[in-house]
Amino acid sequence: MYTGGMPLLSVVALMGALQGLLLLLLVAVRYRSRENLPFGIFLLGFSLRLGTIPAWTPEVLLEHPWVFSVVGPLPLLYGFLVWWYVGELIFPDGKVPRRWWLHVLPWFLETILLAGFLFSLSPQEYRDFVARLFSPQVPSWMLLRHAIKVILGGIYGFFCFRLVFFRDGPGSVAGRSAAGEGRAGEALSRVMRRRLVWARCVVVAPLLSMGAFLVTAFFFPAGSGAEESLASPFLIPAMVMMVSVYSFSFFLLIVPDVLSLTGTETKTGTRQGQRSGACPDEEDAREIREKLQEVLEQGMYRDPSLTLDRLSRCLNVPPRVLSTVINESYAENYTQLIHRYRLNEFLERVQEGELQERTILALAIESGFPSKSTFNRVFKERFGTSPSEYLSKNGRARAIL
Repeated sequence: MYTGGMPLLSVVALMGALQGLLLLLLVAVRYRSRENLPFGIFLLGFSLRLGTIPAWTPEVLLEHPWVFSVVGPLPLLYGFLVWWYVGELIFPDGKVPRRWWLHVLPWFLETILLAGFLFSLSPQEYRDFVARLFSPQVPSWMLLRHAIKVILGGIYGFFCFRLVFFRDGPGSVAGRSAAGEGRAGEALSRVMRRRLVWARCVVVAPLLSMGAFLVTAFFFPAGSGAEESLASPFLIPAMVMMVSVYSFSFFLLIVPDVLSLTGTETKTGTRQGQRSGACPDEEDAREIREKLQEVLEQGMYRDPSLTLDRLSRCLNVPPRVLSTVINESYAENYTQLIHRYRLNEFLERVQEGELQERTILALAIESGFPSKSTFNRVFKERFGTSPSEYLSKNGRARAIL
């Protein structure tokens, strides 16, 4: 009889759950923002599910019936939460998904139905039900529950995977990363690359966990009859979930500012925020100006979806303060500043002869312009003519940069 599985399973589950809760505490204290809300909820559910894996035994379920109805439906939330969070990471000015209650409805319905079903059973009927859960004669509706979870998780996983690994529109980080070749690929700023890598980690972790549970369900049937069947199969998904949680923590240890990309307050940002956007003093303005110049030189302006709000959150500066610093330091507003950086890069690349291999529109998009119409309008405002006419008249476009 196998006796070492349950202690090992308990250790793995406990280590993973505690690390998940510590990570949740870090997010709540240091990276508290609306954008990180779905990740925090996901961490809570993920840790609860992991920590209660050792409780999936007949003895525990008989003593604590709530485990089945409370923990069982949690995977129905994972797909939606990850999809929501990836949207916050990839697209600018992300918001809570419209009709979010429809996405939460499967989890809510299963929780209510399971609780009602268990409440309706007599003590003997409940004991018989638990016995069937750990026998080859598993109720058919239990298989239907698992199928629904796999289907919903697969749908959300497909869209999340598509967002972070394949092109999904010109405004997405994944799209620019997948489409980037040569200099365009290298031009993606470090900030955007970190955000993309983090989004990929968040997407892959629940998919691996779901795969581990499927392997357990198909290759380790509940009714094998030995005690080890109640312990060792669950060790596989528990270890996968634990590794996922520690991978999150390790990533944040290496890149501690990755969650700040979606908004946080530093001491400077808080002090400036308390002034409600008033003009910063000379020291604060210099600090903000240096940080702004650094991220722009790294190429953050190449992000077509960049907004003043997104940039201010990256710099940990209130938007009104950042706007004031830009106006006073550059004698132009935020939009004019970003367009100037994008236009200058376009002209630099033209001077380097890249038009011999690329089109005007391709260079404009890779320089950060979100569309052809925006590029033409900005170019004409600066030079009084269209890009094609200007380039034909000026040869290699010797512009004053």
